[in-house]
Amino acid sequence: MPPLSLDFPVLLGPVRVETRYTPTELLIRVFPDEWSVNKFEPRPTAAELAALDAYWTGLWASGGSPVGEQAAWHQLVTRVPAGRAGWLLGARAPANPADRPVGVPAGTAVLVIVSEQPPAAADRPATVAYWTAVWRAHGDRAALANAEIALLAAVGATRATAIRARRPSGVDAAPATPGDAVVVAFLVLPAVPGDQIAPRSWTVAATAALLPDRFTFYGYAGGTQVFARTGEPVRPGLAVSPDPGEPSPTQLRVDETAGTLFVPPNLRWLTEFQEAVTAGMGIRITRTAEFPGGLDRLVVVGLREQATPAQTATALAGLLTDQLHSPAGFAFLPQGTPTNNSEQAPAGQDRFAEADSGLAAAGFTATTDETTRTDGQWFADLLGLDPAVLTGVPGAGGTDRRDARAAHTVLWPATWGNYLPALLNGVLTGDQIAQTREFFLANVSGRGPLPAVKIGRQPYGILPTTVFSRLVFPATAPHRAALNAVLTDLAADWTAALSQVASLDDPGPDRQQTLLDILALHPTSAEYRFRYAQSVEALAGPATNGELDGELAGLTAPLRAVLTRLGAGTATDPDLLRRLFAADAHPLLVPVVDDRPLSETNLIRPYTADGHDYLTWLADSDLDTIRDERGFTDDLPPESLLYLLARHAVLLAWAESARRLALATPGAEVPDTRDAPFVHVRTATGRQPIPSESRYRTLYSTDPALTGGQDLLVHQYLRDVLDIHPAAADQAEQAAALRVLAGLSTAKLERVFAEHVDCATYRLDAWRLGLANERLAELRYGQDGTATPTQGLHLGAYGVLEHLTPNDEPTRTATVPPDLTAVFGTDPIPIDPHNDGYVHAPSPAHARTAAVLRAGYLANAARGSENVFAVNLSSERVRLALTIADGMRQGQSLAALLGYRFERGLHDRRAGLDALIAALRLKFPLRANKIDETAPTPDDPAVPTSIDQVEARNVIDGLALLRRANDLRAADPTEGADDYPYGYDDLPDATGQQVLDLRAEVLALRDVQDAVADLAVAEGTHQALQGNTERASAALDAYTREGLPPAPSVVETPRSGTTLTHRLAVQFTPGLGPDHGAPLLRHNPPRAQAEPAVNDWLPAVLPKPANVVARVSWTKPNGTADHRDVSQEEAGLSPIDLLSTLRPTDDAAMADLDDRIIGVVVAKSNPRPDRVLSIDYTTRVPDKVTFFELSPLVAAVRTLLTTARPLRASDLTPAAGATAVDRAADDVVSLSRDRPAAVLASLDDLAEDVADLVADLGELYPEGAPPDRPDVLAGIDTYLTRYAVLAATAGGFGLPRSGWSELTLWRRAQFTELLAAVAALAARMAGALAKANALLDQYDRLPASTPTEDRFLLLERAERLLTTTTAPRPATPTQLRTRVRTLRTAFTSRVTGLTQVAGTTRTTISGLLTEVAGKLPPADYDPIGLDLTPYQDRIVALGLDLLTRAGKLAGELDARRAAATAALDRYDQAATGPDRVRAGTDALTGLLGEDVLVVPEFTPPTPVMQQWRRARDDSDDLVEHLRATRDFPVDDWLHGLARVRDKPRLWERTILLADALLGPGGLLGTGILGWKEPQLTPIQLPRVEGDHWLGLEFAHDPNLPDPLDQDRLLFTAHYATGLTSGRQCGLVLDEWTEVVPAERETTGIAVHYDGPDSEPPQTMLLVVPPERVPGGAWALTDLVEAVTETLDLARTRAVEPEHLGGSALAHLLPATVLSATRRQVTVGTDLATANLRWKARR
Repeated sequence: MPPLSLDFPVLLGPVRVETRYTPTELLIRVFPDEWSVNKFEPRPTAAELAALDAYWTGLWASGGSPVGEQAAWHQLVTRVPAGRAGWLLGARAPANPADRPVGVPAGTAVLVIVSEQPPAAADRPATVAYWTAVWRAHGDRAALANAEIALLAAVGATRATAIRARRPSGVDAAPATPGDAVVVAFLVLPAVPGDQIAPRSWTVAATAALLPDRFTFYGYAGGTQVFARTGEPVRPGLAVSPDPGEPSPTQLRVDETAGTLFVPPNLRWLTEFQEAVTAGMGIRITRTAEFPGGLDRLVVVGLREQATPAQTATALAGLLTDQLHSPAGFAFLPQGTPTNNSEQAPAGQDRFAEADSGLAAAGFTATTDETTRTDGQWFADLLGLDPAVLTGVPGAGGTDRRDARAAHTVLWPATWGNYLPALLNGVLTGDQIAQTREFFLANVSGRGPLPAVKIGRQPYGILPTTVFSRLVFPATAPHRAALNAVLTDLAADWTAALSQVASLDDPGPDRQQTLLDILALHPTSAEYRFRYAQSVEALAGPATNGELDGELAGLTAPLRAVLTRLGAGTATDPDLLRRLFAADAHPLLVPVVDDRPLSETNLIRPYTADGHDYLTWLADSDLDTIRDERGFTDDLPPESLLYLLARHAVLLAWAESARRLALATPGAEVPDTRDAPFVHVRTATGRQPIPSESRYRTLYSTDPALTGGQDLLVHQYLRDVLDIHPAAADQAEQAAALRVLAGLSTAKLERVFAEHVDCATYRLDAWRLGLANERLAELRYGQDGTATPTQGLHLGAYGVLEHLTPNDEPTRTATVPPDLTAVFGTDPIPIDPHNDGYVHAPSPAHARTAAVLRAGYLANAARGSENVFAVNLSSERVRLALTIADGMRQGQSLAALLGYRFERGLHDRRAGLDALIAALRLKFPLRANKIDETAPTPDDPAVPTSIDQVEARNVIDGLALLRRANDLRAADPTEGADDYPYGYDDLPDATGQQVLDLRAEVLALRDVQDAVADLAVAEGTHQALQGNTERASAALDAYTREGLPPAPSVVETPRSGTTLTHRLAVQFTPGLGPDHGAPLLRHNPPRAQAEPAVNDWLPAVLPKPANVVARVSWTKPNGTADHRDVSQEEAGLSPIDLLSTLRPTDDAAMADLDDRIIGVVVAKSNPRPDRVLSIDYTTRVPDKVTFFELSPLVAAVRTLLTTARPLRASDLTPAAGATAVDRAADDVVSLSRDRPAAVLASLDDLAEDVADLVADLGELYPEGAPPDRPDVLAGIDTYLTRYAVLAATAGGFGLPRSGWSELTLWRRAQFTELLAAVAALAARMAGALAKANALLDQYDRLPASTPTEDRFLLLERAERLLTTTTAPRPATPTQLRTRVRTLRTAFTSRVTGLTQVAGTTRTTISGLLTEVAGKLPPADYDPIGLDLTPYQDRIVALGLDLLTRAGKLAGELDARRAAATAALDRYDQAATGPDRVRAGTDALTGLLGEDVLVVPEFTPPTPVMQQWRRARDDSDDLVEHLRATRDFPVDDWLHGLARVRDKPRLWERTILLADALLGPGGLLGTGILGWKEPQLTPIQLPRVEGDHWLGLEFAHDPNLPDPLDQDRLLFTAHYATGLTSGRQCGLVLDEWTEVVPAERETTGIAVHYDGPDSEPPQTMLLVVPPERVPGGAWALTDLVEAVTETLDLARTRAVEPEHLGGSALAHLLPATVLSATRRQVTVGTDLATANLRWKARR
């Protein structure tokens, strides 16, 4: 065995370990984990090849468009995992890559002809010409015929047939961009030989690869190793799944005859322990006295010792490559990947994002620049793999490590960079601090140096580690040795703090709460607080003279002891010991990164006036700008915590650069790194100024020794030499890091910020692991870190279990019953006394429910809480619960039902107890009057006069009584504490016997409540396990929210038997034309033309269009309110249109409705454009119903109709039974061609109007020439109106686009902005006028003695306010005064005119522009003026936008017309009814979109039609037997179904809501003779004379054959018309089957199985040697120690700041101490001020 060199690390992959104790042995098994399992399938399947071919076709069709290429890739990865897809693409490449079309202009269609062989060169031109002509024909028959003629003429009939057979991909699809631009491309994909195609997706057995040569097992008890045993050699190529290629006789199978399982030999190690031992995957350990109570820890370690590091690296790379290319996949997981499902995102990385990152990694290249190394290269380098292995690996291009280092670099000056020199001054030298910084930036990370990986669905972290207790550094690295000593010493404090960490090892009294506390832990800091500290000098004053030093020495003695223990000298206390921290910590209210929600994609928003984020601002700004926080929008600096610390760090970096510059300059004064206790407080005693104590002092000095000049400030000099001067190197690095952070999303920034702060707070593990990270880097990059990465590694595996305690109870046995000896033999059978046996359930589904409920009980029951999840479904308790449920379904509350049972129990138990009921009713009054039996009659003289009395007279609130009794029992568990009078002193006295009777009734009430709870929990579980989540929630909500509980199925015994098929349907009037019901000489809207039968039926449940309104409100310019009620009729919506447009939760649909309503208001009320139109959907309108009020009804009808399917002839035959369903009858279907033809004609009309608009606008915007601005400006309002009308019309075709709402909003914005600009101009001129008037008044008041020059100056000042052009000074002031007054008069006239614009009556933007232009003053009146050009430019731009939009709409209409025309051509050519229906439906779908509602007509066979008519005629007789007990049997049936089935519920909801609107007493009710409720008519097929309906109670007539001797169809429908016509149409709303039970059933058994619950670690350990020994070799014990110490270190990862709060470290940490100053007299940041800013802005 070759030695394993210490020059290479050891990668330990996790394995799962299972154990079991026997009386004499400990049995240990090892199972490989996902990382070592190879599931690679070397051959593609036919489905994969089809996906690849589709990708290449899509790539060719993209024409080189990046969006199209990405779409093709996304389409591929939805069918094939990204890694495998990338590999398969390399093997399945086109034979003609040079023919791929690239650079295809946008809007050009690419038709791809795919073939296995290249087409003949002679056929290429003809092929291109033919298919180009076919495309450009756009369905035109004449053009297609011409293309055929040209093809035949060019190549002849034989070759033409071959060309037509090679139909291009995309030629049949509706064009994304209609037009004639087309490219025909050839794609040659050679056929794959059959032997290279996998016959199915699974052809190769999965095997465990790269497992150790053998495993060694170490046991520890009481801190001592008690055994170390090595197992057998691990079997090479260990199988971990069945082999699909195994011959049938040796396949994994169950012998049905013998009832035995046959396991193939290569898999028996999984099922037989001794086979596992032989395979090296198990071992037997003899139990000895050394571990009688079990093991504290079991460590399993193994190594591959027969391979060299290079061979191992190659093998690992091969395994990773196979996993990448397997269906499971291999990828890097970026930081922030969700670990579990949540409402915000599912677990794992987004599939497309992962695929895109894999595509980007296809061109992966390595780099030697540490700052640009990707996570993938770090992975390859540090594991010693060839970087080529990363090709195509998703996430390989990630930069998580770079991002973390950038955050460290930016924030170091504000945390450790300030803490070490300024607060722990004297503890470390400057060189030691520099080395610490270098170590921290390079090696300390909250996320580690290696990215997490995902193999299959299993994520793994990769953790570099070592044997920390033996970590040794050479004499040349004293800093690292000292650092290791400090960290090792601190580890003891963290270990001591573990006692405060929540742990499942010692969960305390509330195990579940402890578990929740653990699950609630966050990997990084989630909230932040701050507290103030003051120096001793600040507390005592500047003249303290050391008076407090003695007291301070006593207070800081523990801190000094800690520093001494850590190796610090004691000569001088660091400044930190002279800081006294406040006890209270205040929460930081500011956001961490940005004032918007965190995002994985969005960067920090722009904060500065020039559009930069604050990180870029920090990187690029000078000191003055950063110090004064200049340049932010509205002078509002950011409040985020990252900004505050980053700014503080940048300021400190400036100060440190200045200090280093002084250090490097001989004779210069070097500033202190510490903050002075007082800044600018001392006063000078003489003329000598006092030097500033500010950290800014040197930066703002002009020391020539530092800058080389007298006038240059130091900070200005530093900015000039930032990238070249050694003193500013760290600051330059910080600026570069800031730019890196500026490119990160806010969620990434939050993570790196929290990790940095944590590394300055409590992440001791990150520092200790940093030593291992550095050692790993030395192994790979050499001592100086610049060498080429060394490749190679050792590989092994490890597993850990803890707290292995044996169960040494004596084994019990049972004698085999005589009737089972044939199965189990005669030997006694060992039994487990803790096994709860089995539950025999009436069905497998019930057995599953029983298993889950029992598992919940076993997992939660504990001493003192044995009844948790104890579900008792005995017959008596189920009957009690069902009684309560039945009462609730009848409308009574649970509280009332319990109260009634309590009162009835008192009444029946003993005479005299009734006397206590009245007082209890008053004490526990019911909250609603629901029980008719106890409600007083109106003429009762004791009718109460207050609501409290009414409630009290009903019945006792049973729930309130139980809660009171339970609260008393919880407070005092002694017997009788919850007895009457229940803690009250105002209840009547009761005898001892009465108290006992009341106690018995309360106990009975508790039993009822518990029975109801058990049933609810069981039913919810049962429904959830069957996937019926809505039923599960309904079952639970019914009891918690006093709803109507559905009938519980968990207590029902499923039975097989006769099948009753139920179908609920609605029949429509057949044979209606597309414009049925349209106004005279007008047409129906498109959807009504497409489906006239549904449109004709909808008025049966919907109000008249004139009665459906929405109120639109606005305020007139004079301030008075105005409104208009817009009806459905005015909006041009047919009943069927409401189904598509009235969707309150669909923004697009509601936008169409909004547009229509706004359009009506604009057209008919014409409010001024600057008025805000508010659609008040919820405002009630007298004698009308609003769209909002109608929306629930429309939603019910829409769901009912759009989720239904067309009625067919076969629907009139039972789905099961002896009667065969004649599917051929379903072919007799029809769809009138008139319907799609009418919709097409309407679309043609719209297309013509759109073309007119395009033509009119096109004349104003000639191509290659400037637009006709005057005509555009004059006609813009007309074009707006025309386009908005067209957009609304297009909405009727399912082409929603913004119209009236958007254009009205745009016009309002322009109108308002122009009025505001005019008002601003008027105000500005009015202000100038007022000032001029004041000056003139001042002039008039001048005394006569005023000098002439003064008079001129005053008048000239007034003149300059009134004009920008000043004339020469006249001879006298009087002349100048006259001139100024003339100017004032004209100026006043202009101001008046501008002021009048605010009250304009113009209602068009063009009119307003004209008015404003006529009133604008000349340029010499106002220096600023008002330029109308921007407003005109916007109008011109809008006109162009309208032209573009209209053009796009025209294109879409052309495309739909082409698709419909082609479909109608197919309709004309179709020979069968189904083909015509499909073609007609395709035409309507092409015209109106995918959600078009189409109901074909069908003609049932004559016998079926006759039976249908006769059965409907017999409908009344069918339910006659039910009328004795039910007034409305069909309604009762429907209401019962509505509780459990959606479609009956929707029908019920439809009828109830329609009745609320249209019925007697409804909002629009027309009286008893008005609206008639749609009725359901039941029939039963096959029809039997004298039949009785099987929908409700059966009627057993001995004179008739058994109604259950065959399967029956219960067809219940609403009929819009009779069955006189042979043609019919309708919709099947719902269908289901029920079974009348048979005699024999299949049951299920739930067994108690206590399976092992151990799991492998989710971390791979990359172990580095603790000491670099030349020629040294790894020993297995090194790895064992590394595993155990890493596990111990992982425990300390759970230590949080609060756990260290009671130790002296609470004063020393965190290392995030900032100087707090309200003013920038020195470098300081006051977090309280940030809080105040945040509050003020919210």
